[in-house]
Amino acid sequence: MLLQSKDATGVITKLLILYIAFGFLILYSASEKSVPTLIGQGSKIAIGFILMLIIKHLPMRYIRDFVEPLYLLSIFMLIIIFLVGTTGKGATRWLNLGFIKFQPSELIKLTLPLMLAKILSENIRKPNFFLAIIAVLIPMALILLQPDLGTALMITFISCIMIYAAGISSILIKIITCLGMVIAPFMWIFVLRDYQKSRIFNFINPELDPHGSGYNILQSKIAVGSGGFSGQGWLNGTQIHLKFLPEHSTDFIFGVIAQEFGLLGCITLLTIITLIAFKIIQFCFTTNERFSQLLCIGLISHFLLSAFINVGMVIGILPVVGIPLSLISYAGTHNIIILIGFGMILSCMYTDSNKLIK
Repeated sequence: MLLQSKDATGVITKLLILYIAFGFLILYSASEKSVPTLIGQGSKIAIGFILMLIIKHLPMRYIRDFVEPLYLLSIFMLIIIFLVGTTGKGATRWLNLGFIKFQPSELIKLTLPLMLAKILSENIRKPNFFLAIIAVLIPMALILLQPDLGTALMITFISCIMIYAAGISSILIKIITCLGMVIAPFMWIFVLRDYQKSRIFNFINPELDPHGSGYNILQSKIAVGSGGFSGQGWLNGTQIHLKFLPEHSTDFIFGVIAQEFGLLGCITLLTIITLIAFKIIQFCFTTNERFSQLLCIGLISHFLLSAFINVGMVIGILPVVGIPLSLISYAGTHNIIILIGFGMILSCMYTDSNKLIK
């Protein structure tokens, strides 16, 4: 077990380096050979990777001691964003501190799994699911008010996976499901904005508005389909370089992969993601440390769900939401948070190994 855990951390780190390198290759083409874009992405990735390596060697008990302050800090940031936040594209999601501009909603994807892991691991036989649900509802409501439906759904899915892994009873699952069905119509009427409803309608039928709200998904499908088995070749994607595919360096970057590298490139990328997830899930099944187990489940769920949602919206099986492809899309806060999350996962694995030594 000791050798397996230590070997796994090395394998995960190497796979992440390979994955990030592939991301830079894609971003160079998606950004139309923009060196400033690569430098911007590289600086954020470098910050995140350094933090990952530092956190990797921190004993998990140190991280656990700061769970509540970190969670409360992230909630505070979500509140003050309505007072001093920066608005863009109709949403107030960013805090500008002068030297850095970031999204507090990304931070909650790190602090909420920490909080849930601590709540649900304190009493293994009878976890406090009510307190866990309250811990989820507070940030979810604040994020919906920004509005940011994609992130609100993301933290909800992550939380549901963690709560299910903690052993929630089937009765509570049925109650929550029924409440969700009752609330859904009110969410549609009072919470969803017109543009969000439009995205759902265009997901069902993009041809409703092919030159407006359905344009993005139609162009992304064309990019994916035209790639074929082996792709059109690096830097040769017509949808990208002829500027048909919108946001091709951020939300729709998977369309670049599909068009330039084809099915082979897509399978390669998804295989790397699967191998990373497999190593972490394997650890979750073997560790006896409940906090580490639940935390790793939450953090790897964030990584996997980001990939699933991003790929799903590009190929047209999910509605368009602003979820980037982690460590591939041009994104600042998101990529740093993802790498910090991997640092915590590796810390859990190292801590577990050190316990076995003792």
